[in-house]
Amino acid sequence: MKKNIAMSMKRISHVNVILLLIFLVWSNRAMAKDAVSPAGSFLISLSGGMQYGPRTTFFDGKEKFYFAQGDTIDDKSKTGVGVFELHLQDKEVAELRDVAKAFCDKAVPEKGDPFQPQVTFQVACEDNEGLTSKYGSMNYVPEDIKRRIYGVARVFEDRAWSEGRKVVKLDFSTTKVEYKDNGFIVSVRFYNSGDQTIRFKTPDQLRGNEAGGQLGVGSRTRIGRNGSRAEIEGGWAFSLSGKEILNKDEFPDGIVTLRPGEDKTLRVRSVSDYKASKGEYEFTGIAFMDIQCEGKWWTNTRVDFSPIKTPVTIDRDYPSTPKEREEWEARHRAAMSSWPVKPGEAFPEDGLYRAVRVGSGTRSLQVQPFKAGDIATTDNVRLLTDAASGNHLDGPVQWVWEASPPVHPEWKPFTVEEGTEQFCKPGAMCSRSGRWVARSVTWDWKHELDLAQIVTARQGETMPAIKGDLRQAEWEWIGA
Repeated sequence: MKKNIAMSMKRISHVNVILLLIFLVWSNRAMAKDAVSPAGSFLISLSGGMQYGPRTTFFDGKEKFYFAQGDTIDDKSKTGVGVFELHLQDKEVAELRDVAKAFCDKAVPEKGDPFQPQVTFQVACEDNEGLTSKYGSMNYVPEDIKRRIYGVARVFEDRAWSEGRKVVKLDFSTTKVEYKDNGFIVSVRFYNSGDQTIRFKTPDQLRGNEAGGQLGVGSRTRIGRNGSRAEIEGGWAFSLSGKEILNKDEFPDGIVTLRPGEDKTLRVRSVSDYKASKGEYEFTGIAFMDIQCEGKWWTNTRVDFSPIKTPVTIDRDYPSTPKEREEWEARHRAAMSSWPVKPGEAFPEDGLYRAVRVGSGTRSLQVQPFKAGDIATTDNVRLLTDAASGNHLDGPVQWVWEASPPVHPEWKPFTVEEGTEQFCKPGAMCSRSGRWVARSVTWDWKHELDLAQIVTARQGETMPAIKGDLRQAEWEWIGA
């Protein structure tokens, strides 16, 4: 029932978004008819809707060209977002008026697209009847005309971004990551290099997704001693959405206000989503947020953008303590729960995995270690069920990640790194928080579990004694 309601609400929301965009498009069209721009002026608009930033190209028909880009997530040549103004020479004015004439061509229909109402054009055309405004969808512009239009427009857009006056320009970068008071503090600096004041909410008010706003930084590029860059597995990743801001008193009412030429730093407490090693890294990130600008551009606009890349040094590994490992494992276990390893598939990473019976969903009591690249068996598997009733799951299984595997340091191959042990002796310090089952060695040197002796212990506590006259008895960890 809940799933059906959620799906229905999603469909209703999607329809509402489309209806809203159609209303805005045709409202703009009606207003354009009443306020015709100078002959030869045109506007190409790509609205990002509820998630992505807008992209607008505007020629005033006289001497100025404007380019506004509010989406640079997938643009490797640009950072930040902004609106740029380019002053034109006579030859350039003529080139752009030719673009307007292409829009005014009778082969270009004045027709909206109800399925993609956000991709539009508007142009002021002059003919024997005088000045008229033409409005339509870029999707219905003939391909040969569209290529001519975009061929010219893209050249001026690139020039406006690199050479034009910055009407609006917002950037950010990671300036520091430090470990303090049992956690990481990430410092991010926002820069306003444009001519208009910019305002936006502090990231603790963001919901952590594209629709509700998101801010995060991290790196998978390690910087070597000679300045070389190398891509690595894992890396650092800090989500800053909804997290505590340590200097929030500097931002009254939860609003960051950046006047022209101003920059401000936010210090946010966070944890890394991934395991990572200390060192110097090239940090990047992502931002989805609403900004308000003074002036006629972007009075209230959703933008998404990449930051300026910066080198950041982190002086400790993560996780570095058993407590940090447990916290990381809990988050990683939840993330991996939706990605079981099916029979015949390769395990994506090292770990202790729990078997789940295909079809019934019954889970195993014990966890087993696998290495990245190992292939999950296609044979039937017989293991005790997690109900600890003595019953077995017997059949094909898939595997879900449960925890980090025992780690054997290279310099001590016969020892296990603290906090990763899977077995523990009675009276020893508990290595992992969670449930433990007693096991002993049988006469034929096999292991036998005592399901009557299952205990819960926290890391650092003393493991209890094992009842009975059991040879070489020890505790086996069976999950958090």
